Amino acid sequence: MLQLKRVKLKSCSINLGELCNLNDFGFFHPFFHCITENGHEFVARMRLHVTEPLNKLIFVDPRYFPDGGFVVNSSGSPVLNRCDSFSNTSNSPNKVLRPDILRNVLLYEISDNEIKKSLLDGYNFQSECISYQSDHANDIQIAFTCHDPNIIGGGNIILFRFINWLSDLGVKAIVYSCGSLPTWTRVCAKFRIFGSYQEMFDAINESIVILFSVWHIEPILKTNPTGKKIYHLRQIVENYHYGTDYHSMMIRKPVLDLLESLPIGVITVSPHLRHWYKNELGIDSLLIPNGIDLGIFFPSQTKKKPAKNIWKIASVGDPVHFVKGVDVLAQALLLLAKRRPNLHLEWHLAFGQARSFDMGLCNLKNLQIFPHVGLKHIQMRQFYQDADLYVNHSLYEGFGLPTLEAMACGIPVIQADNRGLDFIVKDGCNCLLVPINDPPKLSDAIEKIISDEKLANQFKAQGILTAKKYSIRQQFSYFIDVFEKNILNTSFPKEKISNIYNKIDTFRHLNRIK
Repeated sequence: MLQLKRVKLKSCSINLGELCNLNDFGFFHPFFHCITENGHEFVARMRLHVTEPLNKLIFVDPRYFPDGGFVVNSSGSPVLNRCDSFSNTSNSPNKVLRPDILRNVLLYEISDNEIKKSLLDGYNFQSECISYQSDHANDIQIAFTCHDPNIIGGGNIILFRFINWLSDLGVKAIVYSCGSLPTWTRVCAKFRIFGSYQEMFDAINESIVILFSVWHIEPILKTNPTGKKIYHLRQIVENYHYGTDYHSMMIRKPVLDLLESLPIGVITVSPHLRHWYKNELGIDSLLIPNGIDLGIFFPSQTKKKPAKNIWKIASVGDPVHFVKGVDVLAQALLLLAKRRPNLHLEWHLAFGQARSFDMGLCNLKNLQIFPHVGLKHIQMRQFYQDADLYVNHSLYEGFGLPTLEAMACGIPVIQADNRGLDFIVKDGCNCLLVPINDPPKLSDAIEKIISDEKLANQFKAQGILTAKKYSIRQQFSYFIDVFEKNILNTSFPKEKISNIYNKIDTFRHLNRIK
């Protein structure tokens, strides 16, 4: 008869995605240092899929097997019913498939709460907040982690914006990364580049640490971070970025929920994210809504009406990352091009890094695709201004900066209902809202705007008003409030705050004159 025993955890590691190497995406490699009721100790190692339930994780006593039980306890186990892919999640997790193999072998069970407790290893964020004492603002140093500073994208844009503001306010920022130095933007910070996460996190000695990624939560906790206030800057719901398609995107990933529910400080960048983490994981967060730079993004003064039968449609997104939904727009445009053979469609797609991709559009004479790679801010403004319509086709967004940038440039918008701009976009008012992952509905929406000049003009006007509410100036106001009252417990010099506001306003004015 199978015996199921409880064990205590002396320590554990999750090892999500092999840490900074990310060479086993979709899996994690936990090890559990266990103590039995009799005081005996052993280590269980395994490879699990991110969809594996952790609330009651059962594993086989590794001491009975020459490989330490790795095969029988891992995804693909011949004896335990484990999840092994996004398309093959277990309906009966932890079920024993071959009890005959496990005759006289002990089974152990641990809970997700025990894993959390072990990962925290005594770290108490609330206690750190109480004991934290700030000096004058110009003596404060803050550590920021960054996956790769040279990636051009919304995540790094916001991270570096925070860092530059802090520098202008007299706070020293140090960026820790295993990536490469940024060549695409100016960042007022000291960069420290490392070859491994262990080296990187062991080197952090600042009393305030702001983490860029969910991958960074466990490594910082492994450094015995007593005396540090740890925050995670959450710009997405990480669950939705693990998968291969829409179905797998929506499946919950318990290991990500576990990491993101650990009691550390959380900063969110949209009302949607603040709402999601509160409702789904019971996590309160500090809200600093993203903002767009109206000194860069504004309507063209020489914009011409679209040619009668030629429409330029703009969108932004990595064409090979499923969550960006680029293929959804490709299918929608194919439907429209076939339905309206006299209408010529130009699809202008912007993305950060050079990619090889094929949308299968080469067989239609009235539909062309124009890739735009690695555009800087000013180039992005021209990209939007040259378009007749902007489409956000992502399956999920943590915020949705490109949509607001397009609105600020006076371009009508079609927005997939992908959560990022919940409480901001309004269907039929400042955009057309369409279901995610629905090419026919998206195709109909594009045709509706092309055919209805009055509606397109309404979206242009309302979009500009919406963008003004989420400007970089507004973002800076939230930033000051959160950092002064919650993170640094200090007041910035009013003169320095005023200088940043003036810089934002002056930059906006000068660019509009140009």
